[in-house]
Amino acid sequence: MVLYRITSIINLILGFSISPSFLIDNSINSVSTGICWDRINSQKIIAQARKIYFNYLAHRISKTKPIGVILSKAGGKVVFSRKLLLPNDIFIPLDVFIKK
Repeated sequence: MVLYRITSIINLILGFSISPSFLIDNSINSVSTGICWDRINSQKIIAQARKIYFNYLAHRISKTKPIGVILSKAGGKVVFSRKLLLPNDIFIPLDVFIKK
C-alpha cells in the first residue's frame, strides 16, 4: 500500500498520467464540473472565468487549447491539464462558459 502511494506521487511529480483501467458510472470523473451552483453567484463566477479566458486569447503565445479556468481569491488562470485544486479554488471547464 505504501509503495503504491509512493509510486503514485512520483508519477504525478514526473508528469505521468495515471488512468484507470475502467470507469464507474456516476463516479466523480463523470461529473462535469463538481461545482455546487446553488452555493455561489454563478453569474459572477462565469463572468470572471470568461474575462480571464478572453484576456488569455488576446495575449496568448501558445496555440494549445485550454480545458478551463481555475478561479481563486488571488484571481485566476487558464489551465491546459487537470491540476490539484486548493480548498478555495474553483475549476470552471471551458464548455461551461463558452458555447461550442
